Amino acid sequence: MDNSPSKQGIAVRRPNETIAINPKKGKITLGTRRLFNLLLYFSQQDGVKDTYSRSISEVMEHITTSKDSEWLKECFRQMQETSIEWNHKEENREEWGVSGLISEARIITAGNSTTIAWALPQVIRDRLMDPRFYTKLTLEIHSKLKTGASIALYEICSRYVTNPSKVTNREHWQWWQPRLTGNPKRETDEYKYFSRDV
Repeated sequence: MDNSPSKQGIAVRRPNETIAINPKKGKITLGTRRLFNLLLYFSQQDGVKDTYSRSISEVMEHITTSKDSEWLKECFRQMQETSIEWNHKEENREEWGVSGLISEARIITAGNSTTIAWALPQVIRDRLMDPRFYTKLTLEIHSKLKTGASIALYEICSRYVTNPSKVTNREHWQWWQPRLTGNPKRETDEYKYFSRDV
């Protein structure tokens, strides 16, 4: 009997500091966003550990129908190369931070079984295990969205769903560009092209 959770049952509590990620180096793609949230979900299920692991089949059943380890390797490379920064304000305290999405990843094949292992940067792991302020995200919604920008917008809007005003923060479109596209390089200097393409 399969005890793995269905897509409907997977909900990760993402710390608010990790929502609206502004990549400073590297690029966050659709696959990277989906895999990152799944890894965070598994990490929360396991609690505080130095290294987390799952069978490749358990991971891939929630991400894609492909069992291609090359796809996973590319996602891990992107997560390793992507440096992110955030700002967090709380009463009289303000915090700025920078880290990678993951600190380590491995794909281990022994005989007929393949396992993936990953480690999270300590700051992300600490916040993930005991988030004071978090946003609940479901894999079911992720699987229905077809672009990285739509997932990013879903995550940002989910953060504000409990806000009394029910609206997101107001920022210039150039603030939104790297957060929605996952690309730190501005692809256009005109809003009309950003609106059309993203």
